[in-house]
Parts: sequence; C-alpha cells; structure tokens
Amino acid sequence: MRRDSGAEPTTVRLRLQTSDQGQLRLVGYTDAPEPEHVFFAGRYKLGPMLAWLHANESAIRLGFALVIQASGETLGQTFARARDAVTDDLPTNIIDLANKSLAHYNRKHNIAFGAPGTDIPQLLLGRGNDEHEICNYINDLEHDTAWRYRFDPDDFFSNLPTDC
Repeated sequence: MRRDSGAEPTTVRLRLQTSDQGQLRLVGYTDAPEPEHVFFAGRYKLGPMLAWLHANESAIRLGFALVIQASGETLGQTFARARDAVTDDLPTNIIDLANKSLAHYNRKHNIAFGAPGTDIPQLLLGRGNDEHEICNYINDLEHDTAWRYRFDPDDFFSNLPTDC
C-alpha cells in the first residue's frame, strides 16, 4: 500500500477564493517552504460550492471516518480501505448497508459534490484522528500516492466568500 511520506502533514490556512475573471480557487496557504498550494482553480460556480459547504459543514467538522483511521493514514486511504472491505462474500444486506454508508460519507466530505457537472478534483474534507484534513480521494490503495494537509475548520468556514 502506497502511503504519504509519513512526515507530519503541513497545516494550511484553507481558503475558497473568487476572482473578477470568474475563477474559483481552493488554496492552502503556508508560511514555508511553499507559500501556497492550489487544490483547484477554474471556472466553477460559487453558489453551488457555498451551498454544499454550508449544508455539509457539520459533517466536515464533526463526522469521523467510517472505519478507524490507521496511524499515518489519510482520510482518502481510510475511505478506500473501507470501500475495499466491501466484498461479494459478505451478506447482501451488509453490502447494501456498507455501500449506502460509503456513498453518504462521500457526498458529505468530497468537495467535488459542490461542483456538479464539472471536472473538479475529488478532495475529501473532514475530521481525521483528532485533526481536520484536506486530502486526495484514493481510487487504488496500491498505486495512488496519498497526500494531506491539516486545516482549521473554524478559520476556513469563517473566511468563506459571501457574495455569489
């Protein structure tokens, strides 16, 4: 299983920003060595993104991963591991329940749901082991390289744009 570097994740000041040119960006600002990390930038509509963030703020702030997050594991890896545990040899009712739970978690934590019909990166926002993180969605535990950044949800949600 490929994991992130194992180093402590960097903490960022997570910001959703708009520009006069109609660009929407999600940026993580740090002090060093890279002053910013752009998670996505493009012509996305602010209204649906804000509506999704406000509707899912409680889940992002308070919701835990569906299975216990292993030490050093990102939420993306934890979600992929939970998905991989749902196999055909389980009883049908367990498979149905697990798939519904996974879909529910994904809808509440995957920012791509805030930009329907677009090609926005799948990023998970949520509460990991006692800290909040933004990380990449993992499709393949064996081959995808995981990354994550910590963020303060109070700071993020209090600095969301207000104009649509």
